[in-house]
Amino acid sequence: MNTRPDPEELLRKYDNKPKAGKLTIFLGAAAGVGKTYAMLKTLPELINDGIDVVIGYVETHKRAETEALLPDNVEHVPLKEFTHHNHKLYEVDIDAILNRNPQLVILDELAHSNVVGSRNLKRYQDVLELLAAGIDVYTALNIQHIESLNDIVSQITGVKVNETVPDSIIENANEIKLIDITPDELIERLRDGKVYSADRAAKALENFFRKGNLTALREMSLLKTAQKVEQQVQEYRTDNAIDNVWASHENLLVVIEPGYSSEKIIRSGKTMFDKGFSKWFVVYIDNDGLLKRPLRDREKLLELLELARQLGAETKPLTGTNPTEMVVNFAREHNINTMILSQYRLNLYYRLFGASWVDKITELAPEINLHLVGDEFVQNKSTLLVKQEPQQKLNYRTIAGKIIRNILVFSLLGLLLLPVSGWLANENIIMLYLLVIIIVNHGRGKFSAIIAALIATVSFDFFFIPPRFSFAIGDLQYIITFIVMAVVGSSFSVVTGNLRFQVSALRKAQNKSKLLYESSKRLAEAMIEDQVFGVVKEFLPKLFAAKYALLIPNSDEELHIQESTLEQSVDMSIAHWVFDRGQNAGLNTNTFAASPIYYIPINSQIRTRGVMAFIPDGIFNFFLPEQQDLLANFASSLATTLERIHFTQIAIETEVLLAQQKINTVNHLE
Repeated sequence: MNTRPDPEELLRKYDNKPKAGKLTIFLGAAAGVGKTYAMLKTLPELINDGIDVVIGYVETHKRAETEALLPDNVEHVPLKEFTHHNHKLYEVDIDAILNRNPQLVILDELAHSNVVGSRNLKRYQDVLELLAAGIDVYTALNIQHIESLNDIVSQITGVKVNETVPDSIIENANEIKLIDITPDELIERLRDGKVYSADRAAKALENFFRKGNLTALREMSLLKTAQKVEQQVQEYRTDNAIDNVWASHENLLVVIEPGYSSEKIIRSGKTMFDKGFSKWFVVYIDNDGLLKRPLRDREKLLELLELARQLGAETKPLTGTNPTEMVVNFAREHNINTMILSQYRLNLYYRLFGASWVDKITELAPEINLHLVGDEFVQNKSTLLVKQEPQQKLNYRTIAGKIIRNILVFSLLGLLLLPVSGWLANENIIMLYLLVIIIVNHGRGKFSAIIAALIATVSFDFFFIPPRFSFAIGDLQYIITFIVMAVVGSSFSVVTGNLRFQVSALRKAQNKSKLLYESSKRLAEAMIEDQVFGVVKEFLPKLFAAKYALLIPNSDEELHIQESTLEQSVDMSIAHWVFDRGQNAGLNTNTFAASPIYYIPINSQIRTRGVMAFIPDGIFNFFLPEQQDLLANFASSLATTLERIHFTQIAIETEVLLAQQKINTVNHLE
């Protein structure tokens, strides 16, 4: 006879996410302060406490005192062998550690870049995988490897550090252990050969390890640790419902400009934010000019937005035609009184006749404090995996059509007005010409309007300026009339073009919001999975310009493709990795970055319910923040619905089972 299902067993079955591991970072100002030494010194105490600890990787740098601490009674997980350009290289074997599943793993060199061919590009990503699997991690890091401090360290020491770790790793660490010695002590250790060999130590003392550099790096380490302690105190107050005694902080705004801004302005924003601001935003101007920027500039914008998100900023597009007003309005709406802008060289025209952004913002909002970052754009060698856009070529047939159409329109207008020109002053005729320019070229673009303005000017000269029916000009004063007429007609077209862009952008945003609302409503009404798949098939192509595939797990937790419009096969190994880890991977990420497909998990509050895979029609538009927010909202609604249906089915099955048990009991009694 069947027994009633145990509720606790059901919860364990369907809430099977492991508790996240704890991350402890041994932080130092520079190499040689004793981070690895301090980390290894904790091993005897950990072993005595019964902790199952293994060593995944330790870098001793052949320092005798560090090697002496390597214990014989602690398991070393073998490294994984890779072959690159006929050379054997060795890297941490994450899968071996996951299979071993210890309580704690020692994994040195957090900022290390993995060998080509590894699953993850960086070791900190390996650490995140281990933490997600419930394994505690001890690791070591120097202050110069923190992303937001990279430019400051480079300026102080003159050394550019290429390997960096996102600030979120520090912020989310459970404990930061500062390994601190004075600059004089570190210099003495160098001279004694305890850090580097004699030749290398001498060069280091002349460059990176100068006392001034070490003092500055030590200060940065102390400040970063103090910020972490302050964060922990705040979390303690929140967890224990202690009244908030901290003074309110203001918000910070960073404005990035495609073609000029680089990583430096983002890192500067993060550094300033850490000094006491409560929130910081990174914005960019989204207008028709953005789409006309070179592909390189738009790729760079995506990289900067991704870096800003990694560093904890909230990214926003500002849509409109007056950048200064948009930025100032956004600042006032969000109580921002400090703004960071890129500083770059103005051309001669702007120096003589124009006004810089700084001047315009200062005039509109003198209460805002402006900080300028010398941020001349330098092309980044790393680019997205997209094909170069072909240069837009002039369509001479279209141009000829516009010219012929405008010649016919304004010739006809001149012939119609010619009989009444004796009663109408030329000023009134000019007004009629301008009106026709606006009407005829509404919605046809700026170039079309400029052509119309020039042809209208020639038509006016031919029909109404003495001597008539010729292109000669009897009075030179009419040259000014022609110039004004052409400029006014072109200006009207520019204004209407900008208004059209704003209306178009607003209409698109409203349409996307409406579609998201309708899809969420339909998902909320769905009772079975087939109805959910129907909603996905109907709304996903409308919301996103991309080919897609929807992968859903079966009862054995094996993914299968439920819906697909992709023209190439999905890499199931990547899909399973995304499903198991609940993290994005593939195109435009740092995990399986060579894949042309973008994979995202369908995460619910309890577990991952499936995976979506995309090949975007346009990389730039697909990865803009507003599109990614829209995708996240859709995935969240989808996950909630799948989870609701799943547990509804469990409840129904349980009720059926209980009813069957009741019938069996009655039959048994009879």
